[in-house]
Amino acid sequence: MKIQTVITGLILGFLLGCSKTQQNLPITQPTPTPPATPVPATNEFDSVSFPQDACGDKLPEEPQAYPVEFYPVYIDYSESNLQAVTSKFCRDALKKYREAKGKDYIQVASLVGKERADQFKDLMQREFGSGEVGQASIIEAPLSNREVFPKEYCGDNPQDIKSYPTYIYPVFTWAEDIDNIKLQLCQNAQIGQAPSEYRNPYGVERKAVVLGYFSSQKAALLFKDEIENRLDNIQIGNPYKITSEPSELGRLAKLTDSQTQELLSFAKNNRYQRTFKIVLPAYIPDGYKVAKFNVGEGMGGPQYEIEYQNSNNSCFRIDGSSGGWGGAPEDYEPVEVLSSALGKVVLEKTDFDRSYNMAKMNLVIEAGLLISPQRYSFSTSWKANSCTPVQVQDAVKIVESFQYLNP
Repeated sequence: MKIQTVITGLILGFLLGCSKTQQNLPITQPTPTPPATPVPATNEFDSVSFPQDACGDKLPEEPQAYPVEFYPVYIDYSESNLQAVTSKFCRDALKKYREAKGKDYIQVASLVGKERADQFKDLMQREFGSGEVGQASIIEAPLSNREVFPKEYCGDNPQDIKSYPTYIYPVFTWAEDIDNIKLQLCQNAQIGQAPSEYRNPYGVERKAVVLGYFSSQKAALLFKDEIENRLDNIQIGNPYKITSEPSELGRLAKLTDSQTQELLSFAKNNRYQRTFKIVLPAYIPDGYKVAKFNVGEGMGGPQYEIEYQNSNNSCFRIDGSSGGWGGAPEDYEPVEVLSSALGKVVLEKTDFDRSYNMAKMNLVIEAGLLISPQRYSFSTSWKANSCTPVQVQDAVKIVESFQYLNP
């Protein structure tokens, strides 16, 4: 009995002691779990080695991959951006005028799928501070059969266009000569001068060679994909907008119907057997009429000349030729003009030309959006006349309105 009492006391004492010890222990708060650090999304283009000759995707060969959506990626246009993106990223990037936006952008690539386009856009935003994915072009199906070369005519014939306004897209490359291209690929290929915004990877020793004109960007893209395994550096040029049929442009230029037809006929049938692209102004200031109209053979090829004059003895002249001209004097004041047919050009003006003893404006341009081999000029003074120049603001409007009579 005594032993049981002692044991009971020992157990009670042990329990009480444990309880007392537990009450005196410090209370430790649980350590909060830090929030997980988000893993940055990977961009597949971070692992690409730039610069690339071409950054865009090619059309898939598998029929089951269609339809395919191609998304263009743009950055803001500036000469410094264009130089940087072509030298550091995509050598085939080029300036494009976006009709919906009403201004120039740089198209850097065209990629399959919105996700890839968004990733490339993000890369451009990091590098250039701008980037935008444009509206997709949908390619419904692959070519039902592969193109057979050589072809008598590559592309769509602009003279078959029946509805206006419409656009045509030149597809071109660079070559020292076009003999092999005509022999093996496109018999209608022609050599010409490309606008300065189209980067020539070979330098000035190689001219642009137009393979064909296409009535849709989709058709141009399909042709480019088909032929780029045969030629390097295939490019699709900026679209040219055809606003009216030739007879309407002739009337806007104050020509008679017979004069318009004479230009069109001479453009196709001349001693040099050259297709000659005629440029005419769609804007003529009030009061001016055609004072002189001449079509003939000039130095190196066909040429035309149209002089306009008003009752106040103010005049200007439009010329088209296959060569033999010099440039404007360097001391002229430059006026930059965006021409519908010629792209961005510089109109030179001076208040006093020592050779002519009068004010003068002059433009000589060797390239147009359709990359033809002709040269075009606009002038307000020449040796055989003594009239006063057209007003500067009117000269700008005239050059802006230039359009191809026979695209």
